[in-house]
Amino acid sequence: MKILLTSIGKSDSDPDKRFGPILRILIQREFDKLYLFYDKEEFHRIACQMLLYCRDEYDNLDVNYQPIIVDDPTDYNTIYPAMYSAIKSVLEENENENPKYTISLTSGTPTMHSCWFCLERGGSINAELIQISRDSVISEVTLKLDDFPHIKDVDAVKAKLTQISREKKAIESKLRLKGYEILGDSNPIQELREHIQKGASTNAIILITGEPGTGKELVARNIHSHSNRCEGRFVAINCSAIVSTLIESELFGHEKGAFTGALEMHIGKFEYANHGTIFLDEIGNMPLEAQSKLLRVLEEKVLQRVGGNDDIEINVRVIAATNKNLQAEIKEKKFRSDLFDRLNVCNIECPVLRYLQDDIPLIAEHYLNNFLEENKKSIPSPIFEKSAIDKLKSHTWPGNVRELRNTMERSAINYKGNKPLDESDVYILTKTDEIGTVKTATSLEDISEQAECKAVLESLNRHNWVKKNVIEELKTNYVTLNKIIKRCNINK
Repeated sequence: MKILLTSIGKSDSDPDKRFGPILRILIQREFDKLYLFYDKEEFHRIACQMLLYCRDEYDNLDVNYQPIIVDDPTDYNTIYPAMYSAIKSVLEENENENPKYTISLTSGTPTMHSCWFCLERGGSINAELIQISRDSVISEVTLKLDDFPHIKDVDAVKAKLTQISREKKAIESKLRLKGYEILGDSNPIQELREHIQKGASTNAIILITGEPGTGKELVARNIHSHSNRCEGRFVAINCSAIVSTLIESELFGHEKGAFTGALEMHIGKFEYANHGTIFLDEIGNMPLEAQSKLLRVLEEKVLQRVGGNDDIEINVRVIAATNKNLQAEIKEKKFRSDLFDRLNVCNIECPVLRYLQDDIPLIAEHYLNNFLEENKKSIPSPIFEKSAIDKLKSHTWPGNVRELRNTMERSAINYKGNKPLDESDVYILTKTDEIGTVKTATSLEDISEQAECKAVLESLNRHNWVKKNVIEELKTNYVTLNKIIKRCNINK
């Protein structure tokens, strides 16, 4: 099998209008497979154009594009390990095909050209190196390893590169999580960390559940950053924030002319997240028609853009999240049961803040320090007086960590300076109606901790302890209901 590997350059754009170096090579030589390497989103578009053009012009050419995730395409310290990792992926994919590789050193940046040469001459890949002139003359690049006497031990160099790649992966994983740490030492938080590690060690679909503000996206980011996909993209999309008529286009992309206003081809979030992770937040608000197409993508790992007929293979890790009771939504015919079964392979529930009493001061201190630093303020140690800690612990936090974060931002803005925060410095807002009374609770998300036990007990008695009916009435789930029954020592 003859395989051409090449980076994409700006001169390769608009294949229908002008022939760049890649197409001029394909005119003169026959290949069975083509890999297009790119590093920026703008080149992703060119790769898609090239793919579509080659499908029309070359029936027997298998075209693939290979993203190289780097911030700076001219930085050797980041692009070489990224290209090395991409090359390993290509070699593994074609190891049983008796491949004969050719690498073009014409398209791409000078840094990429140098890295291609080092990869081939260093023994990472056995390939013919070629270049094509402006007059469309293809010639072999014949520089020899002997011309570089400082490269003496190829195996040692490869081992060092492997070590650098591992160290780089670990550092990047930590950097990605800066500001997304899971804080706390309580048993529920330790259990959450264990679930994250288990989820990250697989490629299974994960469904994250929990009340609003409990940090479901935080959990998803941690799973991604600890997984073997951490070098790929993490793409988050809020299913409730997109107009229902456009959600399929956002998720799966559309072809030019697919509908009014589709002036050019659009790459969807799934395709953009290829080899990475896509996070579908508020999955319970996805329209039923889109749910049907999502199920097909999950089952078959292929998608079709809106207005298109071609199947596009994808390799994406899916993490979904919801604060809804999806089983109740299924009964109301608002959510597909088969999609729920496919999503609910691995379930992670985010603990609510009112059950994390010992962690509240730690989390509050973390956010307060961040906001004080942003406002160029400093605070002595300890940060909180006992009265402030007691106030933080006594509040029920119906908005969970999001509410605590907003409270600390408000407190940081109003902080006068040079003394620990006391009770009066902690600005907690309460939800009130027009006459100043607390609004009537309509679900467990709104019920205070003090009233929670009473609400559950009354509902259990009202439904003769049929938990299924209690769950529907209070809009909760079995796990949360049983925790409340145990904590409140409610007996039948």
